[in-house]
Amino acid sequence: MARSRGVALGKDTARRIIDRTRQAEGTAFDITGKWLPSDPAVGEDIIVKTPAGGIAARSGTTIYSELCSRCIESSDGEEKTLIETDEQIRVFNLYPDTVTGSTYVITSLTICGTRYVSGEPC
Repeated sequence: MARSRGVALGKDTARRIIDRTRQAEGTAFDITGKWLPSDPAVGEDIIVKTPAGGIAARSGTTIYSELCSRCIESSDGEEKTLIETDEQIRVFNLYPDTVTGSTYVITSLTICGTRYVSGEPC
């Protein structure tokens, strides 16, 4: 348990405090006390298009990845258009099912720099 001013904090409470501090200041310490530099990409969700073959399903504790095309949103109002870019991003699949090929998915970035599929295929 982390301690703050002599009060024992649960791991979840400590994590929420760290996340809020990080959002407010752009930097913080992780649960072990390690300094976390400001990184605007951490926590940034982006949309990617998976390659034709998809991303293989997780097997036990082994996760697989593929290079995916980053997509940006273009909008003039209530409608948005997804535009595939030339930027290739490695994306991991944590799910026990294969992510379908040529599918738009939302991805998130862990604090360790691993980008993973975090949303349902679109």
